[in-house]
Amino acid sequence: LGEAAQSLASCLTTGNAKTQWNACLAIASLFGNDSAINVGSSWIAFMIRMLLLCVRDASNFKIRMHAAAALAVAASQKCLFSTYFDVLSILTSSMETLSKQNTAGFGLSQGAMDFKYKPGLMCQLTVTLAYLLSNEAPRDEDSLDVLKKKRRVVFGAFTGLSDYFDHSSDAKVRMNPR
Repeated sequence: LGEAAQSLASCLTTGNAKTQWNACLAIASLFGNDSAINVGSSWIAFMIRMLLLCVRDASNFKIRMHAAAALAVAASQKCLFSTYFDVLSILTSSMETLSKQNTAGFGLSQGAMDFKYKPGLMCQLTVTLAYLLSNEAPRDEDSLDVLKKKRRVVFGAFTGLSDYFDHSSDAKVRMNPR
């Protein structure tokens, strides 16, 4: 399992976008497998940190979306362990950054093409945060401080999620929030 995790981590950092998001899907499947979870937590923390790098640093919004979806599976399985604070911090920071971004100033670059996935990415980040908060309550002052400081972002994201579902029948981009 450790070797498989190393191979998936390699796919997350190298290869084309499709390889990277397929690695995210494979990791989500691993997180959903009780037998794999019961083997031990060394590979879990490593994979969560790799996914966090994708959520934070990937320029492709679909990669970020799939990485956030894999983190939601990890949160639903209650296997974030010592990474809870990092997941909370990166999710809220990514949501804040994404809410401040707009398409103004972008040409026909890959970044501009990715902006069609912005509503879906924001939806997935919000759903992942909801799984995080509902399955693993904040355990320390640092986590509570992050939530207090980012409460406008969090409430704005949940409002946006509600609006997204209310208008999803009219939207051109329909995304499955899973």
